[in-house]
Amino acid sequence: EISFMIDCRILKPDIYDISISIESNDKNEEIYFHWIVLPPMPEFEPKSFNIEKVIQNRKIELVVKIKNIIGNVKMIVNTNTFWISLPEQEITINSNQDYKFKIDTNELPIGKHFGEIYFSFVFVPSELDYIELGKFKLPIEINVEPDKLVIELWIGKNKALVNGVPKNIDPDDLSITPMIVNNITMVPLRFVGENLGAIVQWNNSEQSIYLNFADRKLEIRLFVNKKYAYVNGKKYELQTPPIIIKSRVFVPIRFISEAIGAKVDWNSKQQKITITCLNE
Repeated sequence: EISFMIDCRILKPDIYDISISIESNDKNEEIYFHWIVLPPMPEFEPKSFNIEKVIQNRKIELVVKIKNIIGNVKMIVNTNTFWISLPEQEITINSNQDYKFKIDTNELPIGKHFGEIYFSFVFVPSELDYIELGKFKLPIEINVEPDKLVIELWIGKNKALVNGVPKNIDPDDLSITPMIVNNITMVPLRFVGENLGAIVQWNNSEQSIYLNFADRKLEIRLFVNKKYAYVNGKKYELQTPPIIIKSRVFVPIRFISEAIGAKVDWNSKQQKITITCLNE
């Protein structure tokens, strides 16, 4: 009985034909081995996607980083999710690389959607040899939002519509409603600011309001009872300053809306304000 050891740590992934000669007093023997050294299973980053905001009727590109590639490996990619677009479905890789694919939300309903991409890896040491290394499933969750934002408010009414969905303007005080001051439509700041996508902050010592529209790279600063405001640091005059009524800050809606590129329509018969802007 003869024992021996092969140290695969020094061998690259490949097929090896090994022979061992054994000599004895009686005869000589040649023992042949067909040896395959497999590469490790490739690694992925990220392991999943959870995208909180994808705008409807747009395309976005996502990237999967494929690591720990050693040897000649074939990657086979497929999906049964119709809104996932795969550019290449069979790729030979021999080094770390990025795999890019797209999500197409064209006519995809508003709300959450779940999809998957399936990766298979095959080691190809020669043209005739294919050895499966393993499979990987990449789960993808997206939240599709409308490409257009429409806010409808009425003078003296405590409810509004945001993309057709009824909302209380101020759930804590139902007496808070849009109003007209000096022929200027004034609305509760927090309701309109947050529904337009801003982070709203109040500075009590300065009596100032800060709106950060991060997705639009826009900052607005207003001051109670001051007829000026700053948009990204640039000073603008206001027809009517922000005011405080029932501990709520009211601001001129047209200035806020048009500063972010929204369209404002006024229906005098219905006493209705409609704000329309693209979602960012």
